[in-house]
Parts: sequence; structure tokens; C-alpha cells
Amino acid sequence: MNLFKKFNDYFDLLEESFNTPYSVNWNISNNNMIGLFTSKNGIEYKISCYKQIGNNWSFTFHWFNSEIGKWDSELIKISNDQFGVLSTIRDSMYELYDKKIPNSIIFSAIDNNELRKSLYKKFSNEFCSKNNYDFINRSTNHRDIFVLLKKNLSESDREDIMTSVIKIIEIGKSN
Repeated sequence: MNLFKKFNDYFDLLEESFNTPYSVNWNISNNNMIGLFTSKNGIEYKISCYKQIGNNWSFTFHWFNSEIGKWDSELIKISNDQFGVLSTIRDSMYELYDKKIPNSIIFSAIDNNELRKSLYKKFSNEFCSKNNYDFINRSTNHRDIFVLLKKNLSESDREDIMTSVIKIIEIGKSN
């Protein structure tokens, strides 16, 4: 098999996995959306969306670390299906949007994985472009916060977003 065919086959496989999210089983209430899915490698993932102040929503994801018996936010679990997982996370932001039409979606990345952060930025920019939202991203000491927010919000709604961001950061500090 020649090198070009191997190269093309590999990238076709990557493209397919990146565009093939897992099916998420959602439990939805007024104040939260919890989604569970299992990768083809048997790793369990949880996506948690919680209503904050006003109509602002936090968005987090974890994998179940069976070695310690709890959900882990450090997405360092070795998986040869990372693109399928990332595409599921991406599509789950749209699920939150479709179900709750939030004023903002707030999430963070706290690690040294710059490739993953660049994908989150790409997802965020695409989401904002498709849904007429603005995107704010701040980074310090390997900690990134991403805020996707509706355009043309009132000053009061923007203050609720800032209060929600502070609340989420404070909760994160205590964990």
C-alpha cells in the first residue's frame, strides 16, 4: 500500500470519528441536563449542564475513573477514540442550546493540553457563528475559561453572566 493511500485512509478515519458523536442519554429538568455516554472502549463519560444565575448555564464533562471510583475532570484517559468523544462534547453544547436557549454557556479547561483547548476554541467559534453568539476566552496559568453568550443582551443579563462566571470559578476552587 503506498504512503498516499495510507495517509488518506488515516485522515478519512479521523474525519469520520470526528463527525460521529456518541448517542447521549439525557436526563433533563428545569435546572440541569445530565448526559451519559460510553465510548467504544467502554469508558463512561458524563456531561453536566447546570443553570446558574439568570439563564446562564455551566457545562462540564468528566470520565469515570474506575481506579479511584469517581468522576474525573482531567480528560487524560488514554483512548483511541478521542475524536468521537470530542465530537460528542461539541454536539452536547448544541443540545443544551436547543433545549434551554441559554443567555450564555460557560465552561473551562484546566490542563496543559493546548491541542484540546484549540479544539474547544474552534467549537466555540463555530457555535457562536451558527447561533449569533459572542465568544469570550481568557487564559491564565493553563486555566482557560470559555464564555459563549447571546449578542445584544441587556446590561442586567450581562451582569448575571459575570456573576455566574465568578460563581463557577469559586466552586471550581473549592473542588
